[in-house]
Amino acid sequence: MDTLNHKRLSLYVISLMLILLPLLMSCGTRQSTLTPVLPKPTFVHEINTEGDLEDAVAYYTQGLGCHSIGEYEKALADFAKAIELNPDYADAYNGRGIVYDTIGEHEKAMENYTKAIELNSKFTEAYHNRGLAHSSMGEYEKALADFAKAIELNPQFPGAYYNRGIVRYSMGEYEKALANFAKAIELNPQYVDVYIHRGITYYNSGEYDRAVKDYTEAIELNPDDAIAYYNRGLTYSSMGEYEKALHDHTKAIELNPEDAGFYNGRGIVYDIMGEHEKAVEDYTKAIAFNPEDPSVFCRRGIVYDTMGEHEKAVEDYTKAIELNPKFTEAYHNRGFAHSNMGKYEKALADFAKAIELTPKDADAYHDRGVVHDSMGEYEKAVEDYTKAIELNPDDAIAYYDRGLAYSSMGEYGKALADFTKTIELNPEDAGNYYVRGLTHIALRQKEEAIRDLHRVLELTDDSELQQAAEQQLRRLREE
Repeated sequence: MDTLNHKRLSLYVISLMLILLPLLMSCGTRQSTLTPVLPKPTFVHEINTEGDLEDAVAYYTQGLGCHSIGEYEKALADFAKAIELNPDYADAYNGRGIVYDTIGEHEKAMENYTKAIELNSKFTEAYHNRGLAHSSMGEYEKALADFAKAIELNPQFPGAYYNRGIVRYSMGEYEKALANFAKAIELNPQYVDVYIHRGITYYNSGEYDRAVKDYTEAIELNPDDAIAYYNRGLTYSSMGEYEKALHDHTKAIELNPEDAGFYNGRGIVYDIMGEHEKAVEDYTKAIAFNPEDPSVFCRRGIVYDTMGEHEKAVEDYTKAIELNPKFTEAYHNRGFAHSNMGKYEKALADFAKAIELTPKDADAYHDRGVVHDSMGEYEKAVEDYTKAIELNPDDAIAYYDRGLAYSSMGEYGKALADFTKTIELNPEDAGNYYVRGLTHIALRQKEEAIRDLHRVLELTDDSELQQAAEQQLRRLREE
């Protein structure tokens, strides 16, 4: 039987598709990663001084100023002094809660918001801000209750609808999220952050055109919003409109030239477009700004592998593993690179580690099988392919490669069954009929072989495969 090649010409690598991850509420500045970015929640603080002492008001106002310039310890001291002077000063408790939220001490923040509400049961902003704190801690039901109360007290409060929409989004309730975002926009058509987050929600709902429309509206309202460009670029990438994606990522970089995530995003687009040197350049820039992100090292390693620079790829995968010892894809991809370098034992060790970390990863078993095949260890290869099929019964490639292993062992009957299954799963692939035709020849099943080889000629435009099929047909006719 003629020598056959594995259908999968390269081992499994991590996907370069742009995936939106769940967004978390944050009291910090807007940040950019490969995930579309959640705009900063807006805390509300209004002075309600009736009955308060004049000095308490002065400390309160000073505390707000310190918070606004990032002097959080001074702000806490000022709010504490205001409360000392007027223990019933609800606004001061609300203000101190805002500071605690900003520095990530959400439980203390909630204690202060709750005290403010006890002192003023109609304190809309305190309910709203406590809702933000609950959301930051993943307490979504409590957050929803607080936002509902804020809306009950003030039905014209766009921020409460917006943040309730974010909670609904975080819970995967996209339709309810969209309804809240729509209400926030109705109340404030200039609310840029709502357009951005509604765009994210549309993206996750598969409504890319609507996502683009919302990001475009955000850009029109604020042409200097790098996040809106970045997220629109992600959406264009998912639509396959890579030139538009490049434009938007480049614009985001122009607006914020020190954001690692923006370079990472553009690097992915360059990679998809096959412009590997530009991808490496962008990934390298991303690493310079954020050397602690293992995913960027892994992506750059993939590009190096694609360029045939396997040693550089191994270096990057190794760095990714150092940063995250449980990074399954990095082990998997390093195994791929080692295999390409002929270092099969190291490849096997890496795939074994990937399997240890993710025991139900069918691709890891399959690709370890490929390495065993390359080493002539066909029985071990069959074991791994079989495990891959158990985990993913619809993987036509695993059946195909197991068929090749069986053929190498001379077990043509088993090979025939696997190639038949491959055709069942992928009936339009001419290569599947070709290998089954060769298997029929090995089993001396002439008529079946001729039928499969003719099917190859019907399906393929590949000249080499056509010539191979015609050559086999001539041999059969000459017998």
